[in-house]
Amino acid sequence: MNNKKKLTITGVIALILALLWPGSPLQLVNLGGSPGSLPADTATTSTVAVGPASIVVLFPGTPIARGCTSRAITTFGQPIFIQFDNTATSALTNSQGHWQAASTTVSYPAEDYGCNDWIVKDAGGTASTSLVITEYR
Repeated sequence: MNNKKKLTITGVIALILALLWPGSPLQLVNLGGSPGSLPADTATTSTVAVGPASIVVLFPGTPIARGCTSRAITTFGQPIFIQFDNTATSALTNSQGHWQAASTTVSYPAEDYGCNDWIVKDAGGTASTSLVITEYR
């Protein structure tokens, strides 16, 4: 084996070791998430109708008394906009807030989105839609 092949093989091995070495700056950084294995039970589940021009408050109540671990929202025929803190219900207009696609179920961990009142608005335009909302404690 000539020196060029030895150098190439050594370089490839060094690169693989650098990528796999624990704590290597070349590894992808975990950006965080919900802690696993949280004990949680379904606390509430309900179906909510959202009209094309209406704003609906989800999960009303006192956040401290609630103490949720996560919330899930299932959409059906239309996408929705969500505002995670009910501070200005009249300010949620088209293209504002978090967009959730139609016919999806998304879980929103309390560590990231909180347990405050949320508001939603239909983002589909002219038709009403239904949501299934679930809160876990």
